Amino acid sequence: MPDDVGFSINKVSGTDGSVRLPDVGVLVGWFSTWSLSKKNPLDSTYVLKATFGHVNETLWNQDYRKEFTVKLSKDKVYSLAQPDGAKVELNGNQLTMEQVSLTAIDNG
Repeated sequence: MPDDVGFSINKVSGTDGSVRLPDVGVLVGWFSTWSLSKKNPLDSTYVLKATFGHVNETLWNQDYRKEFTVKLSKDKVYSLAQPDGAKVELNGNQLTMEQVSLTAIDNG
């Protein structure tokens, strides 16, 4: 886990997260629940499993860069990133992403 995240755990979950298209300034959807877990405790990356409370599939399918964020608490927001070619799968309102790394966002 990168030093800027501030924690090292095998699983964490929450109810606040979103996907945006920052280049056009639109919200694609928001998570009603999400969890990040490690496949192996020694891994530095996570698997994200999220359920969208709402997702606009037309926007999801647009060829724009997506920005994924999750909120752990009032002042702890993290950006999610993946290497090129990592699994991203949307099946209905269920999202799975592999090889996810986290970066703390300054929420001040």
